Amino acid sequence: MEYLILLILIAITFLCLISTVLYLLVHVGIFGNITVSVGKPVIQNVCIGYKTYNGSYKNCGANFSAAFTLFPQLQSIGIYYENPYNCTKDPTYELDYAVGLILAEGDQKPDPKVVKTLEKEGYKMTELPAIEYAVQAKFPLVFDVCSVIGSWRVYPILTNFINKKRLSAHPYIEIYTPGTIHYLAPLSKQSDFFVPGVSYKPDNYVS
Repeated sequence: MEYLILLILIAITFLCLISTVLYLLVHVGIFGNITVSVGKPVIQNVCIGYKTYNGSYKNCGANFSAAFTLFPQLQSIGIYYENPYNCTKDPTYELDYAVGLILAEGDQKPDPKVVKTLEKEGYKMTELPAIEYAVQAKFPLVFDVCSVIGSWRVYPILTNFINKKRLSAHPYIEIYTPGTIHYLAPLSKQSDFFVPGVSYKPDNYVS
């Protein structure tokens, strides 16, 4: 009898463990559907503080963390000047990109104290224009690892959508808001999303 009870307890524990793992996998977006659409992007006419980098996409995380640590209450932004999908196929692929923080949107003005601190840390300031349409998708942001899972899942689907419809959509942008990573690729004013110090290179998006 005691042996039977022990087996039942082990079975219940195992089922609880499996259920927890499956819940976490669903919660972090492993099994969720990725919906790509064309519409008005989540940001419009923003002022950002940024740094530019060149290197492997897999190393971007440390640069996001450095910016986020300075002002965790602000939304993070990444702009990629080559197709990040190339990096999911080849981890050694290097790209030009910018990482930083959104300081103000619309008619808002950035906090002078925030600007001063960022400038001391080597960040530059620029504005990104408002646009009517962008190719976009989103992914849940529950844990830090979601940014890795999101890039692995979203960029192939986003790239396929753009190529299939033969759209001129670039550069690729990531916006980190509470609970969600927004992925978008502008359909107009693309050159205005190339921050000072980065040359306009639209041909890098041809797959």
